[in-house]
Amino acid sequence: MKIEVNYIFRETDVDPIYERIGIEMDSDIEIEEAGVLDLNHVIGASEFYELTQVYMLGGHVFYIDLPFNEFKTLWMQ
Repeated sequence: MKIEVNYIFRETDVDPIYERIGIEMDSDIEIEEAGVLDLNHVIGASEFYELTQVYMLGGHVFYIDLPFNEFKTLWMQ
């Protein structure tokens, strides 16, 4: 199943991108992007404050703007 999510890129994930193009970043930056997540490729998830941290096949880890319990309910269907 695929669901629409908002991906959250936190300061530690975004900083190298800005450094490459020569822009200094302010602290406490988050970038939010709309996207689609294929739940068939998720191997784990954990609660991270009000967000959910998602672990994917292949080792990718990222945050989504969806409370953990809502994500868990969708994922475990």
